[in-house]
Amino acid sequence: MHLKNQSFQTLIDENRQQILGNKEEIEQIYKRVDQKAMLNDKRDANSPARN
Repeated sequence: MHLKNQSFQTLIDENRQQILGNKEEIEQIYKRVDQKAMLNDKRDANSPARN
């Protein structure tokens, strides 16, 4: 039984690492999206079509 718990713990640890990695990737994507949105906002503000 102890061996089974040990392998579950290993799986849980691996999943936790994967989740943290995914979280970092998602945060990077959000930062890029935010930067693009800010650029688009600036472009829109300077766009003559807006006025």
